[in-house]
Amino acid sequence: MRSRRGPRHAAPGPRPLRQPATAVALVLALLGGLTLSAKALDRAAPPTSAPALLGAGSRAVTTAAQQAADGRLEAAIGRKLSIGHSFVPWGAALGDLPAANLAAGRTPMISFGRGASSRAVAAGRHDAYLRSLARGVAGLGQPVLLRYAWGMDGWARRADTGSGPAFVAAWRHVHDLFDAQGVQAFWVWSPTADGFAGARGGVDRYWPGDGYVDWVGADGFNWNGCNGQFGWRDFAAIFQAFYVWGSARAKPLMIAGTGSVEDAADPARKRAWFRDAAGALARSMPRVRAVVYLDQGGRCDWRPDTSTVSMQGFVDFARDPFFGGPAQAAARPTTTTARPTTTARPTTTTAATTTTTAPPTTTTAPPTTGPPAAAPSRCVASGGVPIGPGDDAQRVVAAHGAGTTYLVKAGTHSRNFSVQPKSGDTFCGEPGAVLDGGRSLRTAFSGRVTNVTLDSITVQNYDNGRQGGAIHPDRAASGWVLRNVSAVHNYWAGLMAADNMKILGGHYNDNDQLGIGGNAATGLVLDGLDNDSATLDGPELARNHTLHESCDWESGGMKWDVGKVTIRNARVHDNDCRGLWADINARDALIEHNLIENNREEGIFYEISQDAVIRNNQVYGNGLGGRGWYWAGGITVASSFNVEVYGNRLSGNYNGITGTQQTRTDSTPPAHLLDGYHVHDNRICAAGHQATGVIADNGANLGTRDISFSGNTVQSTACEAS
Repeated sequence: MRSRRGPRHAAPGPRPLRQPATAVALVLALLGGLTLSAKALDRAAPPTSAPALLGAGSRAVTTAAQQAADGRLEAAIGRKLSIGHSFVPWGAALGDLPAANLAAGRTPMISFGRGASSRAVAAGRHDAYLRSLARGVAGLGQPVLLRYAWGMDGWARRADTGSGPAFVAAWRHVHDLFDAQGVQAFWVWSPTADGFAGARGGVDRYWPGDGYVDWVGADGFNWNGCNGQFGWRDFAAIFQAFYVWGSARAKPLMIAGTGSVEDAADPARKRAWFRDAAGALARSMPRVRAVVYLDQGGRCDWRPDTSTVSMQGFVDFARDPFFGGPAQAAARPTTTTARPTTTARPTTTTAATTTTTAPPTTTTAPPTTGPPAAAPSRCVASGGVPIGPGDDAQRVVAAHGAGTTYLVKAGTHSRNFSVQPKSGDTFCGEPGAVLDGGRSLRTAFSGRVTNVTLDSITVQNYDNGRQGGAIHPDRAASGWVLRNVSAVHNYWAGLMAADNMKILGGHYNDNDQLGIGGNAATGLVLDGLDNDSATLDGPELARNHTLHESCDWESGGMKWDVGKVTIRNARVHDNDCRGLWADINARDALIEHNLIENNREEGIFYEISQDAVIRNNQVYGNGLGGRGWYWAGGITVASSFNVEVYGNRLSGNYNGITGTQQTRTDSTPPAHLLDGYHVHDNRICAAGHQATGVIADNGANLGTRDISFSGNTVQSTACEAS
């Protein structure tokens, strides 16, 4: 069967992919369900269905200090760490920390080998020392993780590492020497995360060979400028290139060292980093089986308890279901379990699998009419630099330095408010503060600066031209926060996003074409004004139109491409096109706890993209003005891969949950196939046509793809929560 129309197209113009930023340091041992074995050299990767394991360690001065630090973490997270990490300086003895970790029920990971020349090691000049160390490890009598000469690709290590062949020769020599001493070990090969992105020429030259490596690891930190290193980087950006490279190997993957420092300007940012890390692992890095955190202070303070708020973030991270939840017992590394098989695959026409097992559902739902009440502004009521309705706003901003707080006074600021802020500026609106461009000003806020905050301001009637927004920072203007902002009645879009932007609450309604545009940015978060997933106090995206282009081009509540996006607690309704639309190389999306209803086309449309989790949404009455076929679903995934859809409640949509495969010549590498698509434990009610199913119009045999529908409840009567 062929579709009744051609493929949808993304907005024109190239959207170049940015290289993922990387760093070095957090390793949470994800070794769940894995037992070290002497036959560890020829085995499949561990199952991604098993909980990953969590570990920690530092370069502690004493064993007592390290054991005390581990004990504090374990008390906070409510369970034992699975891996205890220790470091052995070159020339030093093993010490008693690995034995103490074993006694405490943790598998030791021992990092050693830095400080010696690869050529000297390969030539046997240090064999006496290495044999002594190996005998100490063998004396433990149990399997351990050994991480030799980690970070070998880093600039600081080049003098010791030497060439790739020299390092490989050294690694193999040490491996064989330890094996000859009867050491039971898994060998962890661990370059810097940067190396996988090719920032230093790639890591392939240092690969010792499949027979000499048991775990593929990487170190990566969120430095935030510490020691002159990278700026703020989220977990997914740090480790994305590593994950792609490592997934091509038949080895389990380990984040062997990671961590984050604080952001002095945002005390809650480190907590958010931990929570985003858990989401990234669950959403797009399931083959990571171990994460080990560097619990160490110093000039760059990686400790999770640098503040009470940050520690709560780490606790949330450690208790995430990815690690088995708070009751998960410490587990040993293993690699003997085969990867689980998938459920039956759908055919090339339909694959509607129904069961009587219902997913967890709520008994009440937030109101579906009227926006939530605006939360009070966090802005200062006095003390800021005032900008009155009659002032030239840009002139006021130009007269003050970066990091100034401005108080936007109540009233309508007509055709006089178009500013380029300075880094760290905050604009606080008094109740009734309205910025009106009169359809003659292009933007209310724009520019390339970072860490700007907008709070409790209404922006309306700006005209920034095609694919422009009334609020339109450069996409690289990282770290903006929009809290309780309303961008309404603007030409094209209310907002064009920027990297690492947080959009908390507010209203992006009644714009000519689009509520929010992704602007090729990454790290976007749309969320509520509190941390309660039961409260729909996130952004409202409503009644955006198609006044200048058709729905097939760009329109609706929100459309984004390329970057990572998290959308939760939002109300997305009554748009003339789609509710939420990902298009062209979007990745790492998390769409959860939203109310999406009465949009003309799909409620959620994930198109020629990858790596998404769509869960626990309420999706009602979408697609009724659409074009039929297998489009117009409450949730439709088109030519995209690695997408999981579960725990959603759908009712009264044209179609329920569907998937489509077309030949997409407008996509960019990798090829966009409907694959790795898993739909389970949803409740699908009163679908007008197809409750579930997938289809191809290009002759593709979807029965050979990794596609499954399981545990879904389908019923003919409506089931909107009330």
